[in-house]
Amino acid sequence: MEEGSQIPYAFVESYNQLVELGLIFPSAITDYAKASQASLHSLLNYALIRAGMQTDYLAFPEYKLRLKVPLKTPKGRHQHFIQVDTAYFKGDSLKGVGEVFTLDEIHGCIPSGDFAEKWQTPYDKLNHVAQHFPGIFVVIVNVIPNQARMPPWKGVKDRSLEQWKQGWQQLIRGLRAKGATAHHIVIDEKQGLPETC
Repeated sequence: MEEGSQIPYAFVESYNQLVELGLIFPSAITDYAKASQASLHSLLNYALIRAGMQTDYLAFPEYKLRLKVPLKTPKGRHQHFIQVDTAYFKGDSLKGVGEVFTLDEIHGCIPSGDFAEKWQTPYDKLNHVAQHFPGIFVVIVNVIPNQARMPPWKGVKDRSLEQWKQGWQQLIRGLRAKGATAHHIVIDEKQGLPETC
């Protein structure tokens, strides 16, 4: 069994409980402004943490990974730490990381160099982790509904939601090619199970 492979299933369980409690609701999935008001990112990260704990990992929120090989930022600086939404440990050994991307970061699946603005995208961060932390697993949670009120960021509306979804799937394949075990959870506006792959 692959490291971290049970986390997506445990995540789905916690996610559905949050839906039943009314803390996660359809408009928080389809409208980036309502997602912010509902603290959707925090709720999804809670589900990632709980999933880790239910599958025998120590799970820590907003964890800073020290980089042995610094990551060069678009502004030319060298980044020595990367913060991840969740870090998964067994004892004192880092085993995996979990990241949540709501609609406001739907464009994070493309390289930083593809943007006119100097923005460090999750694409670069995740690829760096996959390359320099051998054997690590990565759990990526994306909110990608079928219809949405998108954020006004430049370039976001240049692609359809389906194209953004394909972009994240391509990133996942790239992480796997670098040797990481990558798990992908896609949440849309339908009630019920998120899509896991």
